[in-house]
Amino acid sequence: MRAFVRSLTSFLLCLFYVSFISQVDGSFFVGLVNKDGEDAASKVGTTYSHPEREFLKDLIKTLATGTHPERGGSMTSSDALNMGLMDFGNDEVPAYWKKLSKKEREMALRKFIEDGYLECPQQGVFSLGVRTLLELNNFIMQMDLPPDNREAFEKFL
Repeated sequence: MRAFVRSLTSFLLCLFYVSFISQVDGSFFVGLVNKDGEDAASKVGTTYSHPEREFLKDLIKTLATGTHPERGGSMTSSDALNMGLMDFGNDEVPAYWKKLSKKEREMALRKFIEDGYLECPQQGVFSLGVRTLLELNNFIMQMDLPPDNREAFEKFL
């Protein structure tokens, strides 16, 4: 019994509690999130290919930093699909971007929505999803965010 309690305690020490209300539909979310994102389980716990993970990271960076501030933390599907061409110079297009066809980027966007990393509050528009806010809040807060965005995320997260 002691061994079980010790193992449970060590497991629970790497978790923290997060709750918030979705800005999309007002739903209340509560989550236990693994603080140690570098553990073995988290490294193998994704079904995304390396190019898809890099695509997701760039989408999150673009949405969190407000690269398109006129859209209030959202982007159109067209912007998401062409992001690598719009946001990088021709010589700066990341290697992963060249490995994902437009069809693969479309399929990846659907997977990101299904898995909760992105939300689609209206047809053809994407914003950060619940899972991103729960699991990747440290990633977001380590970004070079504009001061207003940082303040908003600090209040929210």
